[in-house]
Amino acid sequence: MIMNMLIGVICEVVSAVAATEREAMSLAFVNEKIQELIDCGDGDDDNAISKSEFLYMLKDTHAQAILTDVGIDVVGLVDFADFIFEPENVDFLRHSQVSEPKERRLSFS
Repeated sequence: MIMNMLIGVICEVVSAVAATEREAMSLAFVNEKIQELIDCGDGDDDNAISKSEFLYMLKDTHAQAILTDVGIDVVGLVDFADFIFEPENVDFLRHSQVSEPKERRLSFS
């Protein structure tokens, strides 16, 4: 009976570790793709994406492929461009980032 409980606990621990590792790998993949997207879309190298850069970037097939790879609906994103770049939303996005990448921070201007 105790052996079965120990085996059950070990299985749960292994499952939890595997889920954590999958999430970490997924997050690393998304971070890599977003960095690639920033490099592709930030025309003036100011580490900020303006509305015009954003709209231009959404027309680029490489940027579209990156967004699709991370599960973002590009057509739907185009519909939200005006909302994203409203002044109060830009301020919210700038100040609400829980953690920012060490190398670079994406900001909307």
